[in-house]
Amino acid sequence: MADSLRAFGVLCCVAGGLLLAAEPAAAETQPDDTASAPSEDERVQVDQGFPVSLEGAGVAERGEVELRLGAGYSRLRASREDGDDAASGRDLTTLGLEAEIGLGHGLSASLGLFYAFGNAEPAKTGEAEFSLKWNVLRQQGLRPALTVLGGISAPFGPGHEPSETALGLLVAQPLARGADTPVLHGNILWFHALDQGENERSNRYAASVALAVPVARKTGVFVGYAREQDSEPGKASQLIELGVRQKLGGGFILAGGAGIGVGDSDTDFRCLFGLQKTF
Repeated sequence: MADSLRAFGVLCCVAGGLLLAAEPAAAETQPDDTASAPSEDERVQVDQGFPVSLEGAGVAERGEVELRLGAGYSRLRASREDGDDAASGRDLTTLGLEAEIGLGHGLSASLGLFYAFGNAEPAKTGEAEFSLKWNVLRQQGLRPALTVLGGISAPFGPGHEPSETALGLLVAQPLARGADTPVLHGNILWFHALDQGENERSNRYAASVALAVPVARKTGVFVGYAREQDSEPGKASQLIELGVRQKLGGGFILAGGAGIGVGDSDTDFRCLFGLQKTF
């Protein structure tokens, strides 16, 4: 508990510093309070693992396609059950490809394929995912964006995790009006296992929050906290994360992030990299 409180204190300090750093930029570029809210500001938008853990409330526009290629590395913590092998078998590298297609009327569909390599237990397994997002409330002024997410995952490979359905609420709350506005993102997700094993959870939960701050004309910085229960009872991933999202030319966006495990997390360290192209 003490570790979690200290981590929360550090997170608040970093978030406060980012907000103070963003104020001069906002003053320079915001001509008046009637400027439109940055609902489409790609610097402060977020997608799962791009550059932090949570999923954004934004959806692709009708006919728009977002293609994301991502890679991640995780160093898992050694458990007491590892015994003499506590220093080995803890490295995991993940590659992923995901496409999101705008369907119109606030709807988008996503299809993703992910595979893990390394010497940790989840290695040599993969997962196919399909999800739908419905933006039920569009961001306008200081009004938040609210999006409902539903999906299903189908893992494959030796000793893979159970297949799951997912249901979640995604929120994006602008913290000011006009351009260069920081945005507070939040998620709460419920996962239900369809074919769990004897000693696995039938239901698990995840929650995350991240502050996104535009710090330059094409750059956004993220600081966040995420906690997700594992399918094995008593295990969870709990991370404090920092990320950067950089707009490039030609519809490309580059993202990178890093997170450290806190409290009872089974992940010690994680880094993420990704490239997105919008068509």
